[in-house]
Order: sequence, then C-alpha cells, then structure tokens
Amino acid sequence: MRGRVGGVLGMLVRAAAPLAAQGRVEVGTQAGFTYRSSDEMQGEPTLLQVGIPGGGLLGRPTVWATIFVARRFAFEPHLSYQFVRNDDADDNEGRLGVSARGAWYANEPRRSSLYAFGDASLDRSRDFENSSASDTDFGFGGGLGYRWQVGDRFGVRTEGLYRYWVDDRRNEIAVILGFGVVAKRR
Repeated sequence: MRGRVGGVLGMLVRAAAPLAAQGRVEVGTQAGFTYRSSDEMQGEPTLLQVGIPGGGLLGRPTVWATIFVARRFAFEPHLSYQFVRNDDADDNEGRLGVSARGAWYANEPRRSSLYAFGDASLDRSRDFENSSASDTDFGFGGGLGYRWQVGDRFGVRTEGLYRYWVDDRRNEIAVILGFGVVAKRR
C-alpha cells in the first residue's frame, strides 16, 4: 500500500509543478476540534479530539495541498498518518488517511474567499502486533470555509466539516484552523 500511496503522491507533485510556478498551489497543515459519534455496537465511546496539528481524518495530524486547476476550482488532497502505542493492551497501530476534495472558491486564488467543498476519504488502520488485523473505511461529506490571503505567500483558513463513515456508521464533525504557504510565483 505504501508504494501505491508514494506513486500517487509523486504523480500529484509532477502534475502540480507548472501550477505552483503560477502561484496556484498552497501547502499547509491545520489545527482543529473533531467530534466523532460513538459506535455502541462495538463499545467505542464518543470522541472529542483537539489537535495542533490536527483536525484531519478523525482528528489526526494532516498535511494538505490546494491545487487550483481552474480559476475558482481546486483539487485538495489531504494526507494523515498516526502511530499509536498502547502499553496496557500491548498494541501498536498505524493509521493512514487519504482524502480528496473538490472545492469551489468564490474568488480567484490570489484573493481571500469563501469556499465550499465535497470530500471523499479513505481510512486504513493496521495492527502491527497482529498482521492480519487491519481495517479500511470509506467516508464522504463536505463543508464550508473561508480562506484569507495574507500577502503573497501565506494563507489562513477556517472551515467546518461534516463526514459520514460508511462501515463504522459514524458521524464526524470538525472545526478547523488551517495555515498554508503559497508556492513561489514567477
């Protein structure tokens, strides 16, 4: 799976390079509050998580890129990874999350703007102690946000997100504060 993710990331970087030269790519991370409803069937509690960085898939640390593929439309890949060690349960778990967003911005990339987005996400966890124990879930949702362009090189954004996880039948609600750096313009 790592090889596929690396290949996809390499392809995205090559495709985004010409757009970055035009100042149409922003890369960043975020902080946030994430609420996830409980899964009473599996005995898992409701979760409220605060993360700096955080606010990504299920509250995890995240890096993202905004790639303006048209004047007001952007493709936004998000990537998160978290390693958790639980000494009490003698458990080590890795969680990889990937999201793809389509976002519509009210203004062009060089101006502050309101935006709306749709989101499709994949979450994969793997128990390192038990190699056969892994789980994959698909989520979808959307949200609204506002992006402030601060000078030529910096972007700050706030957004609200709702995501529904299909297999776990859980709701995820997040409030996010993001910080990004705009790629160099010619």
